[in-house]
Amino acid sequence: MPQSGVLRPGDVCAAVALPDIDNGFLCTSEDAPGRLLAPVKISYVVVLAVNEGYATVAPIAVSHAVDDASALAALIESSPRERRWLRLPPLPGEWDEDSVAFFFLVQTVGAEQLLERRVSSMGEGEARVLRARFALAFGSDGD
Repeated sequence: MPQSGVLRPGDVCAAVALPDIDNGFLCTSEDAPGRLLAPVKISYVVVLAVNEGYATVAPIAVSHAVDDASALAALIESSPRERRWLRLPPLPGEWDEDSVAFFFLVQTVGAEQLLERRVSSMGEGEARVLRARFALAFGSDGD
């Protein structure tokens, strides 16, 4: 059960708006001079680290929310030998099948925004595995 007011690695959050600039689409607006606007995608995320009011998160893909569920199934099967993503188990009440957290698509999000959207927290052992696998994805030993 999530601990109120404290965001920590292993927390899972729902309906988080992440920038979707893969297609290269950025624009400006007369209503927001000096700012670039980007489309967003709404995603589940898992918190990887928290620092000074911000959280590093990895988006989570679940089969009911992707265009090609068979491609996601192949990623899930390759997860034990892959460093760039991590297989996550079903999360009762949110998704009924295995999912994947993508370490190569990390984002930084305001921690306060995530507190409102937290739906679950991993146990300490699971969170330790998550942090170690994330560190391994980028060539660090996790310490």
